[in-house]
Amino acid sequence: MNLRAYFQKIREVEKEILQDVVYVASLAGDDGGLAGIVAQVTRAIAAKLIVDQKARLATDGEVEALLEKHEIARRKAMDEQAAQRLQVAIVSDTQLEAMRSASSSAKKNATPAPVEKKKD
Repeated sequence: MNLRAYFQKIREVEKEILQDVVYVASLAGDDGGLAGIVAQVTRAIAAKLIVDQKARLATDGEVEALLEKHEIARRKAMDEQAAQRLQVAIVSDTQLEAMRSASSSAKKNATPAPVEKKKD
């Protein structure tokens, strides 16, 4: 295949891809490539991979599985960050009693808000 025909084929395949976000699934190759690896790529890269027979457009199920996997990883990372933000303070018994007495005296000194009576 000459270069002119090769790049013309890539441009044709790129025009056929209508999605803004393109997901491709890899194909097994003689060079040791693994089949079924899904990735998000640009239209130009997707067209080149398809013409080179290294990948194909991913199915809706493959895309959903990839997005679910990414969501699980994102949630796990958020949970790990939240766990790192957790702070623990060591308080002695006397400090604990002082905090409790301050809290209870603050509750006793608080004046309740006036309650309005309904007129019948």
